[in-house]
Amino acid sequence: MRNANLKLTPMDQRGLTLLEFLITLGLLALLLLLAYRETLPTRQEEALVAEIRSLLQRARTEAIRRGNWVAVQVQGEELISCLDAQGNGHCDAHDPILQQVQPRPYGAQLRLFSGTQPGLRYNALGQLNTGGRVEVRIGQRTRTLCLSLAGRVRETMGAGC
Repeated sequence: MRNANLKLTPMDQRGLTLLEFLITLGLLALLLLLAYRETLPTRQEEALVAEIRSLLQRARTEAIRRGNWVAVQVQGEELISCLDAQGNGHCDAHDPILQQVQPRPYGAQLRLFSGTQPGLRYNALGQLNTGGRVEVRIGQRTRTLCLSLAGRVRETMGAGC
C-alpha cells in the first residue's frame, strides 16, 4: 500500500513562473514577426509593381487620348507598350514605343496572360479586347496585376486574379 502521507516538495508544486512565461511569449512573438515579415512586399517589389501599373495605365490613357490602338506585350525580358498602328495586337519594329519596364534590375520575371492575343490591346475607348493579367515573380513570391475588360487594373497577391 502506498503511503497516504506523501508530502510534496517545492519542485513538485512548481508551475510556470512569470519570467518563464514572458520569455516563452517573447520567443513566440519573435517567430511570428519573422514569419509575417516574409509575407510583406519588399521595396524592390513595390517599385517594380508600381512601374508596371504605370505602364498599363499610361497605355490605356494614350489609347483614349490618341484614339488609336495601343499594344502591351513582353518583348524579350521587357514589358513594353507601343502605338499599334496596324492594330495587329503587337509592337512591330516601326511602331513607336510609349514606355518600357525592365524587370532584370529587380531580379524579377514577368509573365503576361491575355485571351488569344500575344499581348494586350487597348482600343480608342481604353478597353481591352480580352481581360488579362501580368504576373510579377520575385524570388518565391508572385504578385499579379489583373486587368478587366474596361482596362482597369487591380492588384492581388499570388498567381491568380
